[in-house]
Parts: sequence; structure tokens; C-alpha cells
Amino acid sequence: MKHARLGDNVTVHYTLRLENGSVVDSSETGPPVEFILGEGGLPARVEQTLVGMTVGDHTRLDLTSEDGYGPRFDDLTMVVKKDRFPAEVEPHVGLSLELAHPNGVVLPVTVTGMDDSSITLDANHPLAGRNLSVDLCLVGIA
Repeated sequence: MKHARLGDNVTVHYTLRLENGSVVDSSETGPPVEFILGEGGLPARVEQTLVGMTVGDHTRLDLTSEDGYGPRFDDLTMVVKKDRFPAEVEPHVGLSLELAHPNGVVLPVTVTGMDDSSITLDANHPLAGRNLSVDLCLVGIA
């Protein structure tokens, strides 16, 4: 029986949960995800856990925020005046946008708050600072 190794193209079903058990994301209702193990497409602890698994193996992994999407950084939150927003964009809480920095870096942000004159944007990953658990099932190894 083949064991997953770094560099293998693997196919995985997953369910990602918050500490309270609520599901954040899952591949169970669609196709499994496919990626090359060890290329850093997933948090390192998830990839390390998959190494050595065989097709059909299941596991649950608890991730601290540091093992998952990292800590939250307050300095990645900014408030901008509504009149600086493009007229063609209708802002609302939860809206995901990309800001282009003058140096060419594109920064994904989420609208996290609004009032009559300003909009709060957060460049942290939406799951930053959260402890998570992930159920994994190795579906294939190529």
C-alpha cells in the first residue's frame, strides 16, 4: 500500500471547523481538493499530517492559530473615508476586495465595519487568530 510522501500529488476531502464545532469550509459536498504535498499550499501541520497516510485514511487535527492562519495583527486593520471608495463599488460588511499598493503589491482585504462616513477594512486572513480543527480523508495519491 502506497504512503503519501512529499512531492506526491494528493487528493483530499476536508472539513474545517471553528473551536465551537461550526463548519467553516468543507469539500464533502463537492470534489476533493488536489495539491502537491509539501509545496506549502496548506498550513505546514496539515501537510505534515498527510505524510505517511494511505488512501482511505481519516484523521482529525487540532490547529492553534499559529499552526493555522497565524495570529491577528491590529495594524492590518484600517479605516478609510467612504468618499475614497470607488463609486462603482457598493460596500457592505463581508465584501472582499483587493487594494493595489503604489509599490505594486495587491493586498486582499475584507470590509468588517461601516458607518455614515467611513469603512473599516481588514487585511488579516478571515481565520487569523482562530483555533481550528480539520478532518482529513486521503482520497488519492498520484
